[in-house]
Amino acid sequence: MGRKDNNESNGSNDGGAKRKQGKKGDGEERKTFKKYKDLSKSLEKKWFRKESKKKLVIEELEEEIELLRKQLDDYKKIEDDYLDRIKRLQADYDNYRKRTLKEQLEHIKSANKELIEKLLPVIDSFEQALEIVKDLKSADDEFHKGVNMIYSKLIDVLKGEGIEIINPQG
Repeated sequence: MGRKDNNESNGSNDGGAKRKQGKKGDGEERKTFKKYKDLSKSLEKKWFRKESKKKLVIEELEEEIELLRKQLDDYKKIEDDYLDRIKRLQADYDNYRKRTLKEQLEHIKSANKELIEKLLPVIDSFEQALEIVKDLKSADDEFHKGVNMIYSKLIDVLKGEGIEIINPQG
């Protein structure tokens, strides 16, 4: 019995030691597992924080991009408005230039018409004077030629301006 008791006690001591080692080993494993689990949770939290930060940064950048796109659209509208204004001003200026040129030409025509209307009685008087000098035999031929030359030059100037002489008698 003694041996058995020794063996049993040895066996039970060995078993007890194993149990103590198992409990001690279990404690270390638990501590290691807990450390692993804590580390895993910590890393997971860090990863989620980083991912959250990335998502926030991405969202902020997307919002900024959208804002910049809106600003670009606004600037394009402003640019289009300015281009439209420039085109209108250019067209208005071209129309103004054409209108003033036309008005100047009309003014010149009107002034020429008034001048010609004022010269017509003078021309008639010249023609009458030439007829009277022709009828007078005593008149100097040189005087007649001089008056005729002045008359011819006046008629040439009028023809040069596009005035056509019409015979009033038929």
